[in-house]
Amino acid sequence: TLDDGNWDYIEVETDYIVETAKNRPTDMSIVAKQVSRLGDTAFDLMSLGAYIDYDVMVPVSVINDARRRATKQLEGVLIDRMRNRRSSPKYNKNLGEVDLTPYIAIAKNTALTVHVDMLEMLRTAIAAGADAILFGGDSYRHQALTPAAYQQAIETAHLAGVKIYIATPRIIVRNAEQHALEAILTSVDESDGVYIHNIATLHLAARLTPLPIYTDYSLITFNAATIKYLKALNVAGVTLSPELTFDQVKALAKTSPLPVECIVHGRTELMISSYCTMGSFLGGVGEHKCSQPCKRQHFFLRDRKSTLFPLFTDQFCRMHILNSKPLSMLPYAADFKKAGISKIRIDGRAMPVSELENTVKNYRRALQGDIINEPENLDFTRGHYFRGVLAKD
Repeated sequence: TLDDGNWDYIEVETDYIVETAKNRPTDMSIVAKQVSRLGDTAFDLMSLGAYIDYDVMVPVSVINDARRRATKQLEGVLIDRMRNRRSSPKYNKNLGEVDLTPYIAIAKNTALTVHVDMLEMLRTAIAAGADAILFGGDSYRHQALTPAAYQQAIETAHLAGVKIYIATPRIIVRNAEQHALEAILTSVDESDGVYIHNIATLHLAARLTPLPIYTDYSLITFNAATIKYLKALNVAGVTLSPELTFDQVKALAKTSPLPVECIVHGRTELMISSYCTMGSFLGGVGEHKCSQPCKRQHFFLRDRKSTLFPLFTDQFCRMHILNSKPLSMLPYAADFKKAGISKIRIDGRAMPVSELENTVKNYRRALQGDIINEPENLDFTRGHYFRGVLAKD
């Protein structure tokens, strides 16, 4: 019997008549080894139970045949279920039943959102003038945030009268990573929403929480067709691709049926890697458990032009390579407001607390109409807002 945990299960039988073992009897270890051989299927074995009489023998070939037939049948059940779901209005390909009335943002309500991964930074951002907090997800502190930490963040933000949204990791690879995310999603119902980076996490969040779901920048929202599709999936709002120009952003904001958000400040992630340079060269990986040098020092990659790119490791020991220059659209904050952008976001995870405080204060003033420029010592970039993705340096 195979059970996928969603009320779908398959039972198969064999014609083999069990015999008394002459040499080695069939035990749990043999069954587990054969049943777990699911590498060419869409499944992973999460748990296994079996009733095995003492001193019996079942050939491995019989167990393997039962496994193959059962997985094939279960795959057929899942495919049929997905086809039925796609025929419903939620998955209607022509999206004819989706309300595509443009979302008209009220300019004076353009919210300043700050992404942080520490409670200290959350408090700093709120005190400096943030309207909303995006908390957690990939932690740049090489520290897993527990459900209790998320709950404390929610309580702190709401006590200050500030909205708080829950970030999720950009990549979920291992079962343990998904289980950790599931534990968080089922414990944050008092937050104001969840941000997701891919379609898989979207469906996971929709199944585990009633909260509004927003897409983050990794789920590339580059045109009206994507927004239309996400609207059909009941997404509450979208974060536009950082590769869009400002003119493209303004054009999308005028016609979008969903509120749109733009990242305006912070170090852009250039790459995520399961290979960790610090652990491999300094942490002794391969010889013994990593000594985690990333917790003791800050590290950079230097390119052929001697440009330094900051390195951070997250709670899954994945390495994040950030841009050498922070994105800054500070002088143009009011223009995002005029364009009807629902939220503008500062990614503060790679900032010292003092820098985060000054940055949030400056954007707060800029949204209120003050003319604010970057500090003279800040070597920044405008990203793709004025040069697009095809322009040369």
